[in-house]
Amino acid sequence: MRIATFPCVPFASGISDIPHLKVFLDADDVIVSPTPRQSADLDLVVGWGRKQNTARAIQFSKHHGISYASLEDGFLRSVGLGRSGKHSISLVVDKTGI
Repeated sequence: MRIATFPCVPFASGISDIPHLKVFLDADDVIVSPTPRQSADLDLVVGWGRKQNTARAIQFSKHHGISYASLEDGFLRSVGLGRSGKHSISLVVDKTGI
């Protein structure tokens, strides 16, 4: 599976910085801001939650007929705060509405 990711929040490191994202999503590749030509090979577009700033990812997935999934922190967030650079211990992938 090939997925496209989009930055989750302005001024944040973004979804593509999540360690082991390819393994977690069972993806062959992670493409940030894909070109229209690359979209033909994509199986999934992911964004962070259902916030207004994920509209670009949702619009891209609809336009190209690709499934969309929301990512969120799982029940166990991390040891420390995310804004201090600590990565999530768990993630949720939701294709119906987080």
